[in-house]
Amino acid sequence: DGRPGVTDAVMANVCHMAKDQLRADIVTIFLFAPKKRQLWSRWGTNLPADITTGKRKPIRVPAHAGIAGKCFTQSALVNVPDASGAAYDGSLLGGVDASS
Repeated sequence: DGRPGVTDAVMANVCHMAKDQLRADIVTIFLFAPKKRQLWSRWGTNLPADITTGKRKPIRVPAHAGIAGKCFTQSALVNVPDASGAAYDGSLLGGVDASS
């Protein structure tokens, strides 16, 4: 409806519903910023918070990096049953993939 905060509330709800439906540990919605060739996220169930304000900080990564980049560049879903385990193919992006 255009009021500040409404989109954030709706998207937060979408994240939590997706997490429940998919039985996922973490859900993050990434958007593409074409001018910077970045994926960024403002909504997710595990985004880092600023230590002083408590506000969630967006994640920004190159459009080709990490699991989100793999999904984006290949236009495919990527299910990672255990991102911390050795079974994944190694294209993780350090702390970013761990938090998203």
